[in-house]
Amino acid sequence: IFRRKGKVPKGKSYIKTTALVDSGLYAIVRHPQNGTTWLLINFGIILITRHWTSLVLGLFSMILVYADTFKEDQRCIEKFGEEYQRYMERVPRVNPLSGLVRWVVRRTSA
Repeated sequence: IFRRKGKVPKGKSYIKTTALVDSGLYAIVRHPQNGTTWLLINFGIILITRHWTSLVLGLFSMILVYADTFKEDQRCIEKFGEEYQRYMERVPRVNPLSGLVRWVVRRTSA
């Protein structure tokens, strides 16, 4: 999605977007890769292993991942400005269920 819609300069990495991508999965959650996915992986490991060490390490990792999404939001605000702030109002940080509900409501009311 980044490469197609993010106006990535030719020969550059997909993370070098020059346009805000707010469609596809990014219309559901703001941080699908570094936020939602890692939180779900950690949660899955906790459930699969059912061991106290996995619980402690998993929760610690989840806290770090979630905290990093705040830093990423700040970087995006610096890069995209008010456009990203409006995007933040529409799309939740890492909650795909809430994001899906909001997306459906936006689609049906438009």
